[in-house]
Amino acid sequence: MTVPSSGQAMWRTVNKVHCPNGYFGYVTFVTVHDDSFDAYVGLQVPQGNQLGNMGTRGNASGVHCHTEFIQASMSSANWVRNGYGIWTFNGTESYVDDTFYVDDTTIIYGGYGNWRKTGSNSSGYNESDLIAETGVATMTVDNVQARLNSPTGSVVRKYSTGDKITYSWKWVGNGHRYIVWQEGTNKIFLAVSNSETHGVEPWATFAPVEEEKPSGYDESQLIQEHGLAKFTRDDIIIRKGKPDGEDTKMRFMSGDTQEYTEKWVGNGHRYISWVEDGTRYFCAVSGSETRGEDSWATFSTVETGQNPESPSDTEPAFPESVVLHGIDVSEHNSSDIDFTQFDYVILRSNWWTTTDKKFKEFADKLEELGIPYGVYCYDYAGDEESALEQAKYTYELIKDRDIKMGVWMDMEDADGWKNKNGYLTKEHCSMICKVFCDFFKEKGYYTGVYSTKWWFENYCPTDYPKWVANWGTNDGTCQSDFSDYGVMHQYTSYGGLDKNVSYHDVEFFKSNPIEEPTDKPTEPTEEEKPSDKPNTPSEEEKPSDTPQEPSIDKEQVNTLIEIAIRLGKVFINVGKAIVEFFNRLFGK
Repeated sequence: MTVPSSGQAMWRTVNKVHCPNGYFGYVTFVTVHDDSFDAYVGLQVPQGNQLGNMGTRGNASGVHCHTEFIQASMSSANWVRNGYGIWTFNGTESYVDDTFYVDDTTIIYGGYGNWRKTGSNSSGYNESDLIAETGVATMTVDNVQARLNSPTGSVVRKYSTGDKITYSWKWVGNGHRYIVWQEGTNKIFLAVSNSETHGVEPWATFAPVEEEKPSGYDESQLIQEHGLAKFTRDDIIIRKGKPDGEDTKMRFMSGDTQEYTEKWVGNGHRYISWVEDGTRYFCAVSGSETRGEDSWATFSTVETGQNPESPSDTEPAFPESVVLHGIDVSEHNSSDIDFTQFDYVILRSNWWTTTDKKFKEFADKLEELGIPYGVYCYDYAGDEESALEQAKYTYELIKDRDIKMGVWMDMEDADGWKNKNGYLTKEHCSMICKVFCDFFKEKGYYTGVYSTKWWFENYCPTDYPKWVANWGTNDGTCQSDFSDYGVMHQYTSYGGLDKNVSYHDVEFFKSNPIEEPTDKPTEPTEEEKPSDKPNTPSEEEKPSDTPQEPSIDKEQVNTLIEIAIRLGKVFINVGKAIVEFFNRLFGK
């Protein structure tokens, strides 16, 4: 694909290639703004030859070459135009340092990338080489990539100036010094210098872990409160026995939820507490003892089976952009919800390949009431194959239903499953969303992704419609307007019921499912159905003892005569042609 007006060309490697991060396959990339653009579809540039030049063609603020890369085989069908008029990938870009080796390359400014030469895609890391060291690192540079389970593992997030990380080990190699810490069952690696030599090009400062003062905790100080916490920050420590007790090595991440039965205030924090399998656990939910200050989570009451009550006597105000009011529900909600209060409902149809226990019950009820509804699938897929299997399972549940409010992928990690299994990465989460939405788009459904704005920007960027979750202070009121960002907004879970608004009417979400071919035999007509009764001939069909003259169809006779005349003319013409041929042959 080429776009001469912006000096842009899309290139793909002719053969599969090895990349520094271990990927082996095709790489697709784009070059933009080439002033001397002369590329054309089908052009092959041998290794070592120049692809093009820098320039200002198209929407450019200065002379440069704009490049983007993706470790995949892409075609023009996978491209979309962005807001700058540049065609880009409908997928997650790959990091340059994960894609290209830098043999015979002079790096003028390498940022904080993990640049490698051929033969160095293996870091040489062995877990037995970890050096035990506990400390706190404070980053002094931006955009340093944290990697999963090895110095060259997949990128899970980035750290920037001022970020503090408590670590348990260090490792030296691969051209850097690293700090390492545990998250669930995974180890996270973060480079903290651009050299293996101590003190050379450091990217962080270091300090010992401050010894925490005794909390002064006593079980009699626990305050009874039954609720559900939903975390808004990552890496929240879960401790055993008391607020300053043993670190379980388990962490809550943004979007995770935890039901709790008590709370405790002290030690510079506010804590929630719960008992699981006879053991009491604690987790800080704020960076202050003052309620509402530096909160690390939002809170809601646990579902009680009762319809929620408004937190105030007056109806909450909504942005002018709001068109419809709705809710989303699952098997965790009561069966006696009065759906007639709402303009629409989004039902959980399934998680992975397990059907929500109340999906059929709720769907049947909504169809009976004539209330438009959509569905969502909560993701538990580990790879592209299982992501497609997950989408197909959802389809089988809904293909015979009237879905009027779209089919949605619920992309979050409420129970920490993704984080624990190494799936909490932009590459993985965005792939799951794309597989799901591509499948339903092809089936003719309106489809999109549910997540928070933070997740959309860090884990699951997508070009599909967004259903945005943002509860604010979660007091039952709609505190934000996301009409310029998404098509729906989940604005609260107050009272145990997730409430939403839509910025569009029902017609906007209309699906046109493609009818599946059927192998079912058609029902026979009454005339075709077999009968046990004997066929009785009509009076006209009954045999007669009197001979009858054969009937003659004059129209058929005339047609036969006309055909015979035409055949006769054909034979005459053929005969004349033969005679003429022999006359010429013998010179007559």
